[in-house]
Amino acid sequence: MSEPETTRAKLLLVDDRPENLLALEAILEPLDTELVRAASGEEALRRLLVEEFAAILLDVQMPGMDGFQTAELIKRRDRTRHVPILFLTAISKDAEHIFRGYSAGAVDYLLKPFDPLILRAKVAVFIELWQKTVEIRRRDALLAEQELAAVERESEVRYRSLADAIPQILWTTDADGHAQFYNERWFEYTGMTREAPRSALDVIHPEDVSRMRDRWAAARASESTFEIEYRLRRADGTYRWHLGRAVCHRDDTGALLGWVGTATDIEDRKLAEERQAFLAEAGWVLGSSLDYEETLADVARLAVPHVADWCAVDIFVNGRLERLALEHVDPIKVALARELEAPMLAAVTVATRSTEPVLVTEIDEGALAAFRFNEDQLQIARTLAPKSYVTVPLTARGDVFGSVTLVTAESGRVYGAEDLALVVELARHAAAAIDNARLYAESERRSRAARALEAVGDGVVLVDRDGVIRLWNTAATTITGLPEAETLGRPIADVIHRWAEISSLIPIAGKPGEPVRAETVPVEFGDREL
Repeated sequence: MSEPETTRAKLLLVDDRPENLLALEAILEPLDTELVRAASGEEALRRLLVEEFAAILLDVQMPGMDGFQTAELIKRRDRTRHVPILFLTAISKDAEHIFRGYSAGAVDYLLKPFDPLILRAKVAVFIELWQKTVEIRRRDALLAEQELAAVERESEVRYRSLADAIPQILWTTDADGHAQFYNERWFEYTGMTREAPRSALDVIHPEDVSRMRDRWAAARASESTFEIEYRLRRADGTYRWHLGRAVCHRDDTGALLGWVGTATDIEDRKLAEERQAFLAEAGWVLGSSLDYEETLADVARLAVPHVADWCAVDIFVNGRLERLALEHVDPIKVALARELEAPMLAAVTVATRSTEPVLVTEIDEGALAAFRFNEDQLQIARTLAPKSYVTVPLTARGDVFGSVTLVTAESGRVYGAEDLALVVELARHAAAAIDNARLYAESERRSRAARALEAVGDGVVLVDRDGVIRLWNTAATTITGLPEAETLGRPIADVIHRWAEISSLIPIAGKPGEPVRAETVPVEFGDREL
């Protein structure tokens, strides 16, 4: 609040004769005012440019600019037109001069010699009026200041209410970058309190602090917009990605007052970007080699920690599920998790029977109990503190030959429908890669077998369960004289004479004492058998 103005009035005494000014000062001295001299009309005008007066005592007859001219100029200016003017004269006493004085704006026209008491009384009235005007002005200013403060308080309340209503975090700083205000969302999100505020750096991910400081220092130095993506710790201890953005707040002259900033949660967008990038890279890894065991292990390493804290890949070998890969950033935790392998594989075996994916958004005591850990294993599981997991079977052409499992723990992430879709897509790519690798291996095996059959001296014929010929090697053509084109697709009994009689003498591939279950059966014969 501003200090009240002084109420001690000033009187401007204008006369070209020093003795007259001295006489006026003697008369007016008892009024306790500040008396200011002016020896000419020009000097009086200069005084009025910078000072405020309760009244002007103006001599009519002055060399150069006379009193009438001076009064007319005073009345033309908005700032001085309301200042009372009292003309004093000993010469211009006729009615014409008196009329001109009042026309020039005088409030009184006093003729010399005048009574000092009367002059002092008249001037005292104008001093009192001026003091009342000043008091009214001071009260008006005080009222205006109070009204402005009330408006500012109302604006502040409205601003804070609006800031608290938005879902984003909002903050402001002063020109030096020191925090001044956080909205309610900040305290709700971080768990901080207004009574015990801490530095914002306390809740920023340690890996992002240095980058944040550098970017903020650059924005302050250049007085430019600040923008950065960083991880902010929630009250429950988990970190989520936010977009931080702050713009400069300036006054009417352009001077920097501070910054107004927001923090917008972009965790879902970042996760979507991360999922797409992971799937693209995983697809490239899976397609880069036909050694599916090696590529699946590479994909497991790729998943941690980008989309999971843990990743396990399990494959059926001779009807039994075996762990192909288990990944975590901490090798000590991996060693602990190996102690849980048997019950976990048993649970995954059961889960893959339905070929449907399994999503557990929250691993509580009930979920841990489903794995049937013993007491020691249960203690290890609690130490590892898994939070959420998803298991998806690896299937190709209707067969289940393994599974992929992603688990969250220390990151605090909770898997949902989008994460399940990610693992399903990953499992589809992985299953296709495994199936292609197996088909290639089978093709190679058959190719090698075909080349071997062409090289042997015995005739070899491959027939299906219905006895239809599917393969007829060169030696078979040489022995029988029948070209391959005339035999393929025909029943072997129609091709080889007396097949029913001699078939028991020709060796058929298969285990001794067991029926042949293959779709096709290789049959060997030589010249002597035929």
